[in-house]
Amino acid sequence: MSKVIIIDKEPNPFKNGFWDITLKYVFVYKLTFREADGQIIGIIKANSIFTKKVTLFGSIGTDIVLSTDLFKGESDSYNLDSDPFILVESKAVPLTSELRYVNCCSCDESNSSEPNEVFVTIGLFTIIKLFRIVNLTVQSRGFCIPEECVNVIKGVVEMSNI
Repeated sequence: MSKVIIIDKEPNPFKNGFWDITLKYVFVYKLTFREADGQIIGIIKANSIFTKKVTLFGSIGTDIVLSTDLFKGESDSYNLDSDPFILVESKAVPLTSELRYVNCCSCDESNSSEPNEVFVTIGLFTIIKLFRIVNLTVQSRGFCIPEECVNVIKGVVEMSNI
């Protein structure tokens, strides 16, 4: 897979806290054509594009403003009251390819013995996450080393037939 593009992110008009996400997957690959004996006839670069729309829960924003140099955008401040962030993890696996013979009106009947289309099946495994950056307060008591235990009671465990 070449890349995943986030096309659109909109709040769902029917469900509060849900978001409609539109993604475009771009697959770039090579098709290798072979004779029946395995000899390579030719190699062609090809690509496929797949658009996917999902609705995910992304919660309702809060009044938090984040300032960091982690995101290189127009500014270094983001209002986190609005949209959640999107994270997409994807893996594409080539499954099958098939030469097809498609007859068209303008085609010559004598050329019907040659394939004129290639159908490619690609397995797509993807995880789409919506996340928000939140303030988290963790109570800390500082650095400490526990004292060594000196009074260890040794017990004896017996098993009996019941």
